[in-house]
This record gives sequence, structure tokens and C-alpha cells, in this order.
Amino acid sequence: MKQNTPPRNENAQAWSPCEIRAELMRKGLNGTDVAGENATPQAVNLTINGRRKSLRMRCLIAKAVGVPVTEIWPDARPTKQSAPPCDKKRRGWSPNWIRGELIKKGLDGAAIAAREGVTTQAISLVILGKRRSFRLRSAIAAALGIEVTKIWPDAKPRKSAA
Repeated sequence: MKQNTPPRNENAQAWSPCEIRAELMRKGLNGTDVAGENATPQAVNLTINGRRKSLRMRCLIAKAVGVPVTEIWPDARPTKQSAPPCDKKRRGWSPNWIRGELIKKGLDGAAIAAREGVTTQAISLVILGKRRSFRLRSAIAAALGIEVTKIWPDAKPRKSAA
């Protein structure tokens, strides 16, 4: 057993929000540290408080605490079709990050849409990952000054039919 860790009953229920926060504090972490670039501190706090049951957030928190996710939340079970989100590697940046970077540069989807001759909805769908247009992804990446493959690792130009 770790020092300064309260003894836990093996048949115990999920950790309380106070226990999770205490363990994070022992490690010198807070919601912002746990969230990193993968999430928002608000999402982490909502998960700790039990208002969200996102397996991805739970995995981030469990990884920060250094225990298996099922020790903190016994009901957390990954689906059989996919690996647990905490085992997956990050695939590109989140839509919120992209929008935030556009705002920092004084841009928005409407400016890029006007330049590319498409609707703002088309730009929004690309940012959300619901549309995979290489041309629009490239325009967004160029506006941010970042390589398109850094934001969307799967981005590949279409082969032209010649």
C-alpha cells in the first residue's frame, strides 16, 4: 500500500469526488493538468463530480492518479469493439482547439469559407470531423500556419482522374 493513501475496502464502491481530488492533490495535479491538450478542465471536473460518465475522461483521470480506471469507477467498462480510450493514441487536434487557434489569429470559419467559396457550415463540418475535404482541411491548416497532417494525420489529397 502506498504511503499517505487511505486504506480501501476491496469491495468498495466508486471513489468519491473528494478522494479523487485528494489523490490528484497528493500528486500535485489539478483539472487543467489532467486535461492537457486532450480535454477541457471543465470536462475533467464534471467527470470527477459524477455528472459525466465519459470513459475517455475517466481514463485521463485514472492515468493521472496512477490506478486502473475500474478501481476508481467499477462500472467503467470499455466496449469490446474498441480499445479503451486511455490506450488510444491522440489523433489530431480537437475541434475546440482548432476554433480557439482561429480566434487567437483573428479568424473564423466565415473568413475561410469566403476565401474558399464554400459555406461556413462546410468549414464547421470539416472542423468537427464530419467532412473530410482535403482542400478545406488545407485551407484551415494554412490559416493556422500548421501542416495539414499535424492537425489531421489521415489527410491525403485525392488522386485526380487523368
